[in-house]
Amino acid sequence: MNSVTTPQASRLKGRPALFDSDRVEEQVADLFWARGYDGVSISDITSATGLSKSSLYNSFGGKDDLFRKALTRYHKSTVQAGADWLAADDEADPMEKLDQLLRGPADDVHGRDDTRGCFLCNTSADGLGRAPDIDTLVGDGFAKLEAGMTALFRRHAPTAPDTIIRDAARLSLTTYVGLRIRSRMKPTRAEFDSVRIMLVDAVRRLLESD
Repeated sequence: MNSVTTPQASRLKGRPALFDSDRVEEQVADLFWARGYDGVSISDITSATGLSKSSLYNSFGGKDDLFRKALTRYHKSTVQAGADWLAADDEADPMEKLDQLLRGPADDVHGRDDTRGCFLCNTSADGLGRAPDIDTLVGDGFAKLEAGMTALFRRHAPTAPDTIIRDAARLSLTTYVGLRIRSRMKPTRAEFDSVRIMLVDAVRRLLESD
């Protein structure tokens, strides 16, 4: 016997979602960024987005799916943009650009009262081992930032050995990640500044050591 599609069923089948999916993903990303994976529950997400659990699961999947979407969103919008900015062959002095990068954590904490740190850095500290693709995203994000720093330092020191450029990039990235993670504890600006000044000086000396 052939099934009959009623007018009501047809309307329900074709009814568009009554929410902005991009806005929902942005709200979820903000939650995970501020609190981490373990600090966010499904109830927190439904409360922040106004969606029911069924709408949430039907449209976006479970908590793991939402976290993956949130980190992917941050990776594309923030990490990639930062890596591109570092690597850009522009008129900026590389050491001034490094200094500007390292000012970011202090400016966020003391200028905008933002102690969330970096979503990528936070995940590297307390979110690894949950899913292989999350670990891959984190590793890829750091690789992009290191590549951006490598290009930046190569502009400053065109004749420096590759090993020196690599070490300078890794030293800078590790320090930057540390500052971002520590920013969650709201260090004084003087603490931020002392690390920033010492690192820029150390990198300059390292790159010009040949």
